[in-house]
Amino acid sequence: MRLEDDRPWFGARRFGYGLTPITWEGWASVGVFAISLFAAGRLLGHSMGPGRFQALAAGLTAVLLGLAWLKRDRKQKIRWRWGDD
Repeated sequence: MRLEDDRPWFGARRFGYGLTPITWEGWASVGVFAISLFAAGRLLGHSMGPGRFQALAAGLTAVLLGLAWLKRDRKQKIRWRWGDD
């Protein structure tokens, strides 16, 4: 699995605004994000304090958003959708 290949992992949502996973790699990256956030909360949440946990959560979210932006389907515009297109 190479990050440089042209196959998109995320596509435009059918309803609303944003991106959604469309391949197993996209779903795996969302799963890794969720497990990492849960594990950080359970294992480190009490010892690191709320400010540091929020910074860690923001960092993990930024990584996921950056990956989604890099691996999005560039043929589809990111815009509000009502499901009929």
